[in-house]
Amino acid sequence: MITLDIDLSYLFKHFGISAQKVNLYSNKNIEEVMEAEAKEGNKKAENYTRIFEQPEELVEFLKLTDATNRFLIIRNLNDDDLKGLLQYLGSDDLIWGLQYFSIDKLVELMSELPQEELLKLVMEKFSMEEIVAMMKTEEMDEFLTGEKLDRNHIMDFFKQLDEQRFKKLMFQVMGPEVLEQDRKTTLANIDALDDKAFNRMLEKFENKGKKMIIFGILYNKPEYIKEFKNETIARPFEFVEKGEILKSMKTLDPEFLIPMVEELPKDLIQVVATQIDPMAFAEVLSKDFQNILSEIAF
Repeated sequence: MITLDIDLSYLFKHFGISAQKVNLYSNKNIEEVMEAEAKEGNKKAENYTRIFEQPEELVEFLKLTDATNRFLIIRNLNDDDLKGLLQYLGSDDLIWGLQYFSIDKLVELMSELPQEELLKLVMEKFSMEEIVAMMKTEEMDEFLTGEKLDRNHIMDFFKQLDEQRFKKLMFQVMGPEVLEQDRKTTLANIDALDDKAFNRMLEKFENKGKKMIIFGILYNKPEYIKEFKNETIARPFEFVEKGEILKSMKTLDPEFLIPMVEELPKDLIQVVATQIDPMAFAEVLSKDFQNILSEIAF
């Protein structure tokens, strides 16, 4: 039985039930009350289920504008039906529900997004340089030595550096001898390396140098960011306030937010689902949950 704070005067007036019977019907559900009334000859009570088919009347009768009443009904739904309600919530309501996750969990959920959606979200707040700055050593090595990175684009970056920056960078892997060579000779020697030797050279750079190279490549060829793992792209959000993360989520459509909310514990999903618009909730109840409505008690 579901006990709500409902408008009994509206119900009694609608079905012609005497106010003196309030105590008589205490703790009975609607179905039991209407059956009793029908036996006493109340013709309106015989077709009482019609009120459950009219969302406008349900909102008024069940006081669905009251969040507590919506919650008391929602907590009686099974897991699948509960999650099904989330499709009726707007983005703002879904994002509101994400406040219950920790920052680490929010970043994890973002990492599970399709990369295109993740990039839109991240690039609204962070630059490529900021993403690269937070890369781990193994991630940089994997990118620089990966098969999808054309070594010619690395060479293009080396060639773009001015003399001073070029020698300072190459000093990290070649030592003092690079200072004695002219730039053209050094570039030719690097270009002559086979792929394995070329990759070993890249792995020898200090992390600062690797980040410089990666950012230089991305500056020339931004599409290479698609070769980054989602975890790498999302990492900058680990270092901002939760409120800023939630604000950034506004770029996401509900289809991407709903799976996130569904990872909350059931009791918290119930709280989030309670944000549903009263009229939308009444329409869903009248269409799909007549059995739940019949359990509502006075």
